[in-house]
Amino acid sequence: MDEMPHGINEKCAANMKDNPPCNTLFIGNLGETVVEEELRGLFSVQPGFKQMKVLRQDRNTVCFIEFDDVSTASAVHHTLQGAVVPSSGRGGMRIQFSKNPFGRRKDLVGGMVGTLNGAPV
Repeated sequence: MDEMPHGINEKCAANMKDNPPCNTLFIGNLGETVVEEELRGLFSVQPGFKQMKVLRQDRNTVCFIEFDDVSTASAVHHTLQGAVVPSSGRGGMRIQFSKNPFGRRKDLVGGMVGTLNGAPV
């Protein structure tokens, strides 16, 4: 398989389990050793970048990135799918559209609840 820019390959780019497009991207397949500044350096230079949140769990690290709109998020989703972050140690990133826009989560009945610094608003 031919290599594409940023260590991307066509197999990684075919992400069949994606969510409907939105302005927030979910970044998976990040190792425990990934350096947040390295991720920020990769994504903050992308058009439409607004903010980023890295969540470190027991043996899994994920990242959410908000863009100005669906169009800019879609462009980054396509361009950086499968890019390798050297500090991650896990191969190519898995980029999906987030289930919920940045800063919002589903409440227990399925509606959207806004949050401000983690507290419902």
